[in-house]
Amino acid sequence: MSLLYKNRDEAYQAYREAPDRFFERYHERWFNEKDLISPEWEWHESKYHYNLVENTIIEVLRNHFTTITGQTVFDVGSGTGHWVEFYHRYLNATQVSGTDFSKICVQQLTHRYEDVPNIE
Repeated sequence: MSLLYKNRDEAYQAYREAPDRFFERYHERWFNEKDLISPEWEWHESKYHYNLVENTIIEVLRNHFTTITGQTVFDVGSGTGHWVEFYHRYLNATQVSGTDFSKICVQQLTHRYEDVPNIE
């Protein structure tokens, strides 16, 4: 479990009642890609998760769209910025905009990308 709640049911109830507060509380304690997936996971486990999702995104884009190179991407639920970076750096989106209902995430990402052109 996330160490913030006694069990999964308590965590799920907190999420259902106030998802914004749930993620604020989580990001107050952990703001990195590894712990966003699970604080109990090792780095290689989190990297494996991201790799699976990245490969799925690439496959879906390849099968259903021509490319996002030169396109604008709007990332909903930007979190720690992993996908913002992925779309910008590896899929060559011209513009990447992100949003998150966690104020901590918005503040961190605004600061991280303040000097990076084409990311907002």
